[in-house]
Amino acid sequence: MPDDTPTPPEPTQAPAAAPDPAPEQDSDTITLTRAEADALKRQAKEGRDARKQAEKAERERAERDGEYQSLAEKERERADKAESDLSDMRAREVIQSVARRLNFRNPAVAARLLDPDDKTDEKSIESALKRWAREDATLTTATSRSGGPIDTPSSTGGDMNSLIRRTAGR
Repeated sequence: MPDDTPTPPEPTQAPAAAPDPAPEQDSDTITLTRAEADALKRQAKEGRDARKQAEKAERERAERDGEYQSLAEKERERADKAESDLSDMRAREVIQSVARRLNFRNPAVAARLLDPDDKTDEKSIESALKRWAREDATLTTATSRSGGPIDTPSSTGGDMNSLIRRTAGR
């Protein structure tokens, strides 16, 4: 059975005492709530991350620029070599053309006879090759070349049978 005796009322708690007025603080100390402190930490982390990303992007850009500069330098060297080769080929062609005009036996050899100073223009090439031709007569032929084959049946007077008959006296 239930007990009909009244239970004593629970003691009420006295209101909390007011906190002490602000404790003495240094002028450099700031009190923040946890949310404010977390927000500051998050902003500081975001700032560090952004700085790291910017540094990484700068390094990548510098590497890319270095690669482009390297590629550009290689292409410049390649273009210079091609230009030099083309210039040499043109000079050889001019030399061989002049050598053919002067009746050199082997126009390809004429380029090896010339000094680099003689290869400046067509007139200097011609004068140098004429000088070589005067010094060594074996470099040139006495007659001019026609461009046709040297021994053709028409130059000997017919075909092989006619040549044999003439030689045999028939």
